[in-house]
This record gives sequence, C-alpha cells and structure tokens, in this order.
Amino acid sequence: MEISDALAKAYFEKFLVRAEILEEFQKRKAYSDVIREGQEALELFTKGLLRCIGVEPTHSHDPGKELLPVRKNVPPPFFKRVDEIAEWSRKLRKDRELSFCGARDFVPTQEYSSDEALSVIRFLNSISKDLKKFIKDH
Repeated sequence: MEISDALAKAYFEKFLVRAEILEEFQKRKAYSDVIREGQEALELFTKGLLRCIGVEPTHSHDPGKELLPVRKNVPPPFFKRVDEIAEWSRKLRKDRELSFCGARDFVPTQEYSSDEALSVIRFLNSISKDLKKFIKDH
C-alpha cells in the first residue's frame, strides 16, 4: 500500500513533530500540555491512517472509534493495534478540553502527573516508531 493521499502524509508529518515535542513538555513538567498535545497528535495520526485506507474521517476529536468498523483494511503494523489506538483516542478525547483550559474545580497544571504524561509519551513514541517504518516501506 502506497501513501498516495497528500492530506494523510501531512497528518503523519504533523503527528511526528508533535510526538517529538512532547518530551520537551515533560522535561518542563508541563504534564497537562503533554496530554493536550498528545491528544492532537493521536487525532492527526488516526485521521491520516483512515485516509490511507480510503475513509474520509469525520470532524470528531475521537477518530479512533472510526477505525473499529474498518479494522480489516488497516495495514500492518497498525492492524493489531486498532483496539489500543481506539482506546487511547477515547481516553485522550475525554481530557482534551480539561487539559487545555481546565474548569472552576480543575486546574490543569495541578491535575496531571508525570506518570500520566509518560504513559502518553510512551504510547505515541511506539506509534511514531511504527509509522516511520511504515512510511519508509511505502
């Protein structure tokens, strides 16, 4: 499978940049920014993956759920990770607004931990590694 969709390629490029930046946020203890930017990165990756298989993603911030019905078309190495991608997409979508703006009773800079941020970074780094190989091979 060749990545022929220009927008999918752009999404993948944007994902890779965001995934790399997360470690800088972690170093600065900006854990809520890791969560927010991690969500955006995963959204871009997932929408790129959907476009690669000919699916026009919706404007949802949780495109992971859109992978589930078309999982048979998802190329390796992502085929085996569809459930994991969908679960992370759902989880990070829930934190999208709170990690950015907070709420009266939720101060983002106080609510997220280093461990939560590292978990997001590890997951996205593993996706990034798989994506780089995928791009190289296609």
